[in-house]
Amino acid sequence: QQQLQILNQAEQIYRKCSKQPSIAKGTMLSTTGDSKDLQIISNWTQRNLDTMSMTQFTLHHRVQLTNNNDNIEKVERTHTLPVASNYKQISYSETGRLKAVLTSEKIDKADQDCQILSIWSANGLLRSYNLTAVKKHGKVIVDATFTSLAWSPNEKYLLYVAEKEKKPLKNFFETNVNDDSDKIPNDDDDEKKLNKLDKFIAEESWGEREPIHQPVLAILEVDTGAVRILETPSDISPGQAIWSRDSSGIVYVGWNNEPWRLGVIYCSNRRNSLYYVSLNESKCESLTDGSCTIYSPRFNPQGTKLVYMSYISGGPHHSCATLMQYNFAYSLVYVEGNSFCGIYSMEFPKRCWSEDGNKLYFHTVRRIYQDIYELDTIDRKLNCITKDNERGSWSVLDVHNNFLLASYTSPTIANRLMLAAIPPLVDHPLTNLDWTEFAFVKPIETISSDNGILWEVITLKTSDETSINEFDVIFCKPEAVTSPPLIVVPHGGPHSAFYSYYNIYNYCFCKLGYAVLLVNYRGSTGYGQDGINCLLGNVGTLDVADVKLAVDHILKNENVDSKNIFVFGGSHGGFLGTHMIGQFP
Repeated sequence: QQQLQILNQAEQIYRKCSKQPSIAKGTMLSTTGDSKDLQIISNWTQRNLDTMSMTQFTLHHRVQLTNNNDNIEKVERTHTLPVASNYKQISYSETGRLKAVLTSEKIDKADQDCQILSIWSANGLLRSYNLTAVKKHGKVIVDATFTSLAWSPNEKYLLYVAEKEKKPLKNFFETNVNDDSDKIPNDDDDEKKLNKLDKFIAEESWGEREPIHQPVLAILEVDTGAVRILETPSDISPGQAIWSRDSSGIVYVGWNNEPWRLGVIYCSNRRNSLYYVSLNESKCESLTDGSCTIYSPRFNPQGTKLVYMSYISGGPHHSCATLMQYNFAYSLVYVEGNSFCGIYSMEFPKRCWSEDGNKLYFHTVRRIYQDIYELDTIDRKLNCITKDNERGSWSVLDVHNNFLLASYTSPTIANRLMLAAIPPLVDHPLTNLDWTEFAFVKPIETISSDNGILWEVITLKTSDETSINEFDVIFCKPEAVTSPPLIVVPHGGPHSAFYSYYNIYNYCFCKLGYAVLLVNYRGSTGYGQDGINCLLGNVGTLDVADVKLAVDHILKNENVDSKNIFVFGGSHGGFLGTHMIGQFP
């Protein structure tokens, strides 16, 4: 009976917490007419326990600006719209005048869904194209690593990534009524038989999710629907393509097909290069030497600066990135004093530049927090602009007309949508912004600023002789429980991290009366490249020792139930959990 009550309580708490949506992305659009107000479109996901699926919807806000259009006067929500499950990608043109939507739909009596690309304006649907019927390529790729659905700056073309066209393959038992069975055999027959064997040859794939075999870059002319496949080197797989500012060329990342196509999601350091192809000359050139791993190229609004992230190929996954400007490197790998600990994000926001094209905005993990940084590309000064704001996890969603759209979360606060004006030139480092919070969703009962859960960051010192002698943990506990049981959670990876964001499982554990200990053992991201390297050759010893040290510290300094200690983790976290229950039962 007691067990049933506990299960019912857990179900009720999880159902309440599942009603809290999470922000996926946000976009700012300038309104038309004399007013220079902003329209904010934010995309959200929410658990739907009735259908056991993730529901998507968009929130629309109108931001009224001051007379000089440099600050926020009023924010109002206009409407909420559900997003159909068949929506795969949405892309707005630079002016916000046009929108492209990629959907998956049944047409007539087709055996499989067709990919439809629709063009919309404020007045409604302009035209639609069935990309599945295009014979120049295969399925459009929507995987986050390779995908690109981008309007050209002149709004005449759409750039996307698709699978290379494949000829239909037959086996020996399939016949064609047009075959001439009475013809005299010749030397070509053996070759045709070998070609039939291609149907049974395994294809290498890049994807841990939906298989990706050989991407190609495609350009669709919006007015006519004509599709052009760009010429790229045959030994690479292109992706993450963006337009040059004059719409005359494409910059893209090309992953090496040799020696193998292997997963790039969890092994993100596969070798690749940055390329440029001129549309007028059909000439492709490599912009990097192929010795590193490139991610997320971004032009500034003027098209005069191109930045991207560069990682060391091979070695540990998810290493520190170096922020690069084409033909010029910003060596932002590690700065003493813990003010900056490297770049670990795999992607810049689609728009990440100030209006003058000189300042770049991005987020990255700094030890236990995720902060937003401003980089002045003229004097190469880096500055944390959320240092003096509320502690937690900050993410850049969009930068437009010197306004910055962001999200904020913490272990006890679910997603908040935030907007701030980027101030003009100041004579001191910018350490905070005047943020406006969007009051769009009332926090549910269990997720509010007064939710009875306390959390703190604890830094622990180690006594061994490694290059890194400290690490951090996040300790969360229910305020009303005197001596709660303890759940120890080491993260997976191993080169990943817990930082101060909202996690539904940890939150529910606390609401059920458990204390939760999140351990960033040495080797976690957010502590510089030395922090990552220190775990190499020490897996199963250094990380295990750190988890044990963290537990011992809590047992000594916090009031928890020492007879009820549990471990919870997946992947490398599950590996460490097995070590813990085996070595320290």
